Amino acid sequence: MNSDRICQLLYDFKAPALFRLLMRSRVVVLSYHRVVPFQDMDALQPGMIVPPEMFKMQMEYLKKYYSVISLEELIEKLPKNELQPYTAVITFDDGYYDNYEYAYPVLKEMDFPATIFIPTGFIESGLSFFWDEVAYMIFNTRRESFQLRLGSELVMYDLSRKDRVVWQLCSRVKRFSQLEQDIILDALSTTLGVLRNRSVSKLLTWSLMRDMKQHKIAFGAHTHLHGAVSVGGIGEILKDVKISKDILDKQLKQNTVSFAYPFGDKTDISLEVSQSLPALGIKGAVTLESGLVRYNHDPYLLKRIGVGQMDEISRFSLKVCGLLTWLSHIKQRLHGR
Repeated sequence: MNSDRICQLLYDFKAPALFRLLMRSRVVVLSYHRVVPFQDMDALQPGMIVPPEMFKMQMEYLKKYYSVISLEELIEKLPKNELQPYTAVITFDDGYYDNYEYAYPVLKEMDFPATIFIPTGFIESGLSFFWDEVAYMIFNTRRESFQLRLGSELVMYDLSRKDRVVWQLCSRVKRFSQLEQDIILDALSTTLGVLRNRSVSKLLTWSLMRDMKQHKIAFGAHTHLHGAVSVGGIGEILKDVKISKDILDKQLKQNTVSFAYPFGDKTDISLEVSQSLPALGIKGAVTLESGLVRYNHDPYLLKRIGVGQMDEISRFSLKVCGLLTWLSHIKQRLHGR
């Protein structure tokens, strides 16, 4: 039985309602990246996208079952244990333009707050994220396979599953410095016979952000150059975080208090960085480690629930209540991981 069928059965048997009751004192912090129509998804990074129709259904689900608060309110009330039951928070990473085009109207309609994390070095720069360039080249090549040197290793890729290759390649490329990433992308372009598209990432502008701020949309730091905070020296990393915060403070006339770790998995997070964030004026930070948030959690290592294009309401409801994460942890324990 496939996972979609299992999710539908659990949904039909009211499992989300029961688990939602059991986890009512925990907060779900949702992590989105992009809201894009299906017809525009072909050459985009898989797993980071939710169609507008699906996003609206998800927001309607939250409206029915949860109280949606801002991330700033969560950060303020979490240490005091002042949060109400059935609470949710909405966040977006990377600052894509489609957040304004497709997500923002729905958020306004629902009167929901949300926080968007901005890698400031990419805003109005003409630069694109490396993963968008990788996806563009992989999905537009006519090659059936290729090999690419990544550091000291020569890696072979079979393009029968292009979405999988994009994920595998990006997981490796993020471990390199920005200069090394640029060299790898040049080599990938030559190998695949596809010119680099340095403007493939369409992002928000400062003007749009100022408009969105008028309607409950907040903006948090996401470093300046979107490098994994586990790569490089602590001084260099904290400087990049501070640059991001300072630019946001100046451009949006605010005191930026929230931060999202780029990539956000356990291996992408340095505890030395998280422990240094208070000195920069950051009051809370979110990861991409899956799970719900509860009183006594470290406010600088808040877990989130990632949402993607496979999350129809049955799966979404299981994610939001924490049941899918719980089942995943059980499975890992059974396999000794």
